[in-house]
Amino acid sequence: METAEALGVPRERWVFVHAGARATDEWFLSHRRRLDRSPAIRACGEAVLGHAGAGPDDLGPIDLYSCFPAAVQLAADALGLPLDDPARPLTCTGGLTFFGGPGNNYATHGIVAVARRLREGDPGELGLSTALGWYATKHAIGLYGNRPPERPFAALEPAPEPVAPRAVAPRAVAAPADAEGQAETGTLIYDRDGAPSYGILFALLDDGRRALGHTNDAAVMAAMAGDDFLGSRVRLAADRSFAPA
Repeated sequence: METAEALGVPRERWVFVHAGARATDEWFLSHRRRLDRSPAIRACGEAVLGHAGAGPDDLGPIDLYSCFPAAVQLAADALGLPLDDPARPLTCTGGLTFFGGPGNNYATHGIVAVARRLREGDPGELGLSTALGWYATKHAIGLYGNRPPERPFAALEPAPEPVAPRAVAPRAVAAPADAEGQAETGTLIYDRDGAPSYGILFALLDDGRRALGHTNDAAVMAAMAGDDFLGSRVRLAADRSFAPA
């Protein structure tokens, strides 16, 4: 507050940092219990909102880090935010891929955009912005308001699961072997001419272990591009190749 006063910022334009939190999901993708959930984002959200005595419905302006649609979906799910609420969109900047952002600095712009909205908002309004790094691995959340917080600012480091001490063990990864399982997720890498070059598979074996596969077989890649591939049965081989079962 002293700095704001020294700079001559009118009190009605002050924005206060209520809390910040950071946490890390399981470092290796193959070890994560689920690929469509982020325990770290959930832990950060619960930490900052709990510190402020607030919930998701108390939030006004929001800016979720948006390097890919999946990042927004992960965060919205973890924070209990609807994806399609026109009254409260999940970005104040327009999103990283539309707004841009130099290098790793996009999150700073998200914070500024939330602060600007809070300056225009109703008294007592709260705003939230997020950041992430690596493969949706490292996460941070800031909670802001246009009124002084009831509790002093706190920099929180909640322990999500699964991190040590682990409440849930990391998923075991199977060594390459002949096996059958269910296609959990996969991706196709395309050449510049638009043709698929190779495919990568994450599959769940019947015993719960995760298996990884790789293919450059044209027929298998065509199957991967189909709408019904995910969740289907696949056969894996000791050389990491795979095919529909």
